[in-house]
Amino acid sequence: MREKEPEVVLKIFNENCVTPYLIWNNKTRNELLEFCDVQLNLLRTGDIADMTYGSDFIYTLHKGELIIGSIFVRVYNSEPTFTLENPSEFVNELLAFLSTNDPASRKNTADDVSKITQCIEALSNVVKHNSGLEHLFKGKFRLLTRYLMCPHYEQSVLAVLTTLMANQDCVADIVGMGIIPALLVVSASAQRDARLIIPMALGCLTMVVTHPQVAKEAIQKGKLKKISRLWKQS
Repeated sequence: MREKEPEVVLKIFNENCVTPYLIWNNKTRNELLEFCDVQLNLLRTGDIADMTYGSDFIYTLHKGELIIGSIFVRVYNSEPTFTLENPSEFVNELLAFLSTNDPASRKNTADDVSKITQCIEALSNVVKHNSGLEHLFKGKFRLLTRYLMCPHYEQSVLAVLTTLMANQDCVADIVGMGIIPALLVVSASAQRDARLIIPMALGCLTMVVTHPQVAKEAIQKGKLKKISRLWKQS
């Protein structure tokens, strides 16, 4: 919005709009006008106006939305091919959000689980539809492992891994990050949507073992036989 011409901004403000960057309709427009009227009246009467200059003002329509990096994550997930201004920054913001949450916490509410799921789905979408972002996940696979081990997020994390493992640098970075044991556990014990999750996990394992170092370790520890057995069982 800051980079657009004033005429374009005014046109947007007088229309209804739903994009990953803006949710704007008659309700938000009226709320903004009411807020401005209140502040103007306070200034005219000499009373103390909002000293935060509107920075604490939140639209009712936006209160239930997960906003990360100035992007409405739910809307973005519904339009994953939307052209983002800075995909790299969005990935970093999403990873930062995950790093501040504990997937296994008993304090997580249904709303917390929903927002974390939205965040992971957004990671999958942004990597799938924007090339050259894989390097941003270097050193982050241990973080993804934590979420993979939580049944609520298995499918979402597997979708991210499926895209990333097409990149050999990512596969190399996975070594020693705990992903392989986690994938084996998920492949053998998934209960939620097992028919979908188990083939996804096995597909990820198959891509991982193509890396020479991983393949050597898998042979030495008998993991290839276990993967083969799991494929047959699935």
